[in-house]
Amino acid sequence: MNQQLLEKYLWGAATALRGTIDAGDYKQYIFPLLFFKRICDVYDEEFEEALLEMSFQICQLCGMNCREPWKRH
Repeated sequence: MNQQLLEKYLWGAATALRGTIDAGDYKQYIFPLLFFKRICDVYDEEFEEALLEMSFQICQLCGMNCREPWKRH
């Protein structure tokens, strides 16, 4: 199976599942998914920043000179 055949098959399956739903109705599903995705991405970014900041603070408290605090010494 090549990519073109796979795309045709998936498009046909999506069309069968979609049925007769109006395109405007999709926004009720898509917008919440996009919003949830954005919330998750922001959480991951902020969590990583907070973890890195905390690891630097721990190194300072322990008296270590850490450039890469996430690695064990």
